[in-house]
Amino acid sequence: KLSIRDTQGLIRLSRDPVAFCQHILRLPLLPFQSRAASLLAQSKRVAVTTAPGTGKTAMAAGIVLWFLVGNPGSRVITTGPTWHHVESVLWPEIARRYNGAAFPLGGKLTSTKLDLGDSQAYGISTNEPAAFGGVHARRQLIVFDDAHGIPSSIYAITRDNLMSGDGCYWLLVGNPLPWAVRDFRESC
Repeated sequence: KLSIRDTQGLIRLSRDPVAFCQHILRLPLLPFQSRAASLLAQSKRVAVTTAPGTGKTAMAAGIVLWFLVGNPGSRVITTGPTWHHVESVLWPEIARRYNGAAFPLGGKLTSTKLDLGDSQAYGISTNEPAAFGGVHARRQLIVFDDAHGIPSSIYAITRDNLMSGDGCYWLLVGNPLPWAVRDFRESC
């Protein structure tokens, strides 16, 4: 049973992605990861470019869960350069963070979907551009993992079709992202 003080603390954590990752998901963030997560809480478009193996996918998984839990009624769309990447790299990391949380986050997790009732996260493939239409919510986040391998046409489709509202956010992570970074106010 949670006290009112516990509940207030959880509400504060839901607004702070760095604290949420550290205290709820038990995912301590490196300085560049903390900066990116903090920027996303303040800015609509964040691009993170750094070397392979530095924890970008782990950070992205934490941000997916933070956004979903902290924004009732939200949608999170995740993608990568291939379906294999979405299913075998990104979503296992999301599952790892979800299953390792300090307390149950609720909902139902499958291999590429997390349904919290009023909020959902999905993994979709970039080889089916039509999949990027039709998923709309008042608050939504699109996460491009290994974005350097995603065709610029997918980026354009999401920019034109999914990112029109005030509550729409983007997170791109990968190696250098020449086709995308020019549209981002914030990058790490």
